[in-house]
Amino acid sequence: MVNKKLFIGLVLVGLIVLGFAIWAYWIKSDENGLMLIVEEPFTEGPFIEEKPSCFDSSQDPIPICNCKDLQRMEEDLSASYKLENDINCSDTKNWNEGKGFKPIGYYDSPFLGILDGQNQIIANLFINRPDRDFVGLFGSSTGKIMNVGLKNIDVKGRNKTGTLTGGNYDGVVINCYATGRVFGNDDTGGLAGENAGAGIITNSHTSVVVFNGGKDVGGLVGENEGSKGIIMNSYATGPVSSKKGAGGLVGENEGTIINCYATGNITGDENIGGLVGDNEGSVTNSYATGIISGNKDIGGFVGDNHGGTIENCFSTGGVNGFDRIGGFNGVNHGGSITNCYWNKPAESSLLGMGVNKEEGIAEYFTIDNNESYFYDVNNKPMNVWEFPPWSRENNGQDYPVLESEEFVEPPGEQEEEEEEEEEEEGPPPPPPPLPPGEQEEEEEEEEEEEEEGIISIYNCNDLQAINQNLSADYKLRNNIDCSETEDWNNGKGFLSLGYDADSRASGYQGTKFTGTFDGEGYVITNLFIKRRNEDFVGLFGYSEGTISNVGLINIDISGREAVGGVGQNGRIITTMYTTGKVSGYEDAGGLVGENTTPAGDISNSYSLATLYNSIEDVGGLVGENEAIIRDSYAAGDVSGGKNVGGLVGDNEATITNCYAVGAVSGTSDVGGLIGDTIGDITNSYWNKSAGSSLDCVGKIKSGTVDCYTIQSNKSYFYNLNNAPISAWSFPPWSRKNDGQNYPVLE
Repeated sequence: MVNKKLFIGLVLVGLIVLGFAIWAYWIKSDENGLMLIVEEPFTEGPFIEEKPSCFDSSQDPIPICNCKDLQRMEEDLSASYKLENDINCSDTKNWNEGKGFKPIGYYDSPFLGILDGQNQIIANLFINRPDRDFVGLFGSSTGKIMNVGLKNIDVKGRNKTGTLTGGNYDGVVINCYATGRVFGNDDTGGLAGENAGAGIITNSHTSVVVFNGGKDVGGLVGENEGSKGIIMNSYATGPVSSKKGAGGLVGENEGTIINCYATGNITGDENIGGLVGDNEGSVTNSYATGIISGNKDIGGFVGDNHGGTIENCFSTGGVNGFDRIGGFNGVNHGGSITNCYWNKPAESSLLGMGVNKEEGIAEYFTIDNNESYFYDVNNKPMNVWEFPPWSRENNGQDYPVLESEEFVEPPGEQEEEEEEEEEEEGPPPPPPPLPPGEQEEEEEEEEEEEEEGIISIYNCNDLQAINQNLSADYKLRNNIDCSETEDWNNGKGFLSLGYDADSRASGYQGTKFTGTFDGEGYVITNLFIKRRNEDFVGLFGYSEGTISNVGLINIDISGREAVGGVGQNGRIITTMYTTGKVSGYEDAGGLVGENTTPAGDISNSYSLATLYNSIEDVGGLVGENEAIIRDSYAAGDVSGGKNVGGLVGDNEATITNCYAVGAVSGTSDVGGLIGDTIGDITNSYWNKSAGSSLDCVGKIKSGTVDCYTIQSNKSYFYNLNNAPISAWSFPPWSRKNDGQNYPVLE
């Protein structure tokens, strides 16, 4: 009698070979999780009423209202565009003699501009170009594509084929998703065929059937090519099939994958993995749960780890194969696997790893089908994982989940739920009566200030109530503990003062804070904000007032764009500081996300906050600076993608008498003080840590740069006659270091 698993494996391989010749077929799972090929014609998805054209090239961004408008984007590949409504592209199956929509941009003439989908969808797009490379809504892009959903898309191409873009080259894809099917040859993905250069794909996902007759195919990206490519906070749930290099998320990875997961079933011949088929890069804080089937080098998480690093990851699916197969990894060619595990199904006899070669590091756990094991995060290897990005709650699963899973849902899918939550937030509670027992003098002083129109703030509810009057003047009367905000608004936490009233529309939609806020030297501790689908996020979302004399201690703030202690500042911040952690996709800073024109002025302030899971324009103090920063510093660690600096990520204005001392890491335009600059920097420095190869500024586009790089020499700062400190003013700087290895402010 033929072994049942062997028989199933032979059937699978036969189906795969047959599939390479049948490209117009869907791939589905039967009840046993095995991949079957069945014919299913293209059918229209959601009905969307076609709107008249609104294309107007005199506007910036140019509005898009229907599929013909969408096609007209090829007229100017460097312009900015925005979707004004949902778009039905059903008719594209009749365009161009059956070839359908023509991809926007090509390898030698890529899309350079911006498309903001404003959380609208493009439905029923049809592309049938199996003899062409670089196929997708965009053939090739080096621009920015954000906030757009593709529903029921049907794409056929050759090499470098995806639903959203064939190739993302140094471009940015943020908050996008796709459903439907895609077929191609080499480098085919459910969202992008190839992510290359310093390309970034974040907070995006797919539920796409991906079928491929060549190599390097993934549920989200076919190939993450080069060491600088980043895929972050993203996932894929569809089935994937390919001859070589098939992964639930990425077929071949040479770059960085962080906080991602895949749940689809994967089949192929060689180098087949639940998350990545062939890994030569870095994978951290990620997992896979699909059933994996193939011939050689087959793993529940990664098929072939070829010199790559994998840390804090796991897989839970069954694995079928013939040569070099493992529950977690098929073969480890000199790579490093640490703090990982495979949750071994009860019926499996596999080991966690098939073959370990070339002195590879393989530190992983095999756990025998024990879901209760994962409810205690003190168990190995979870006891060395970080929370976040991992969640301390399993959310009903038999394995750990990522906190990011709560914010990569498709735009538009949760609109009603979000609207209900916003309604529940409602107006903040009114301020409580003044606490009893105040000293008479203080009461008299407060009465005088109340007569002058100054409103007293005693607790976190008072703080939240500032949204009721954003033009008034406020003072803190004591230290405030905002720990309770972690439970506010269904886990979203505090609602920023001056919040964006419509996160689906581009730009700020709301009332800005224009009053004054004097912290009187008091501190606000444990402020929690978790609004990763929202822009302008911080204690103050958008301020054009004056904020002074306040510390924010142990903040935990996450948002989308313009995120920090203050999301966006358009006027004055002085004598303010932050500690804790901040995360945002773009314009993320420890103190301020974006310091903007015409009157943004930050002085005598600092941040010790850590910047993590951030993508573009990321700084220890300010993410993007378009105005003035003076006499300020940052000492927190900063990590991100493009334009990353210890003090400022992207500088377009003036920075004077400032410094940074934290560790800094990123993929492109990374500097110890500034990521990239077109502005002027004077009398500033970076204390370069031992072993770092960074310069003070990552990329100087224009402007003057007077920045000193000091090599890990704390004694240098004890002599105030050393440059650039010799040109600073005392005060605001202190003549004593107060035990620090760098100057401090009085």
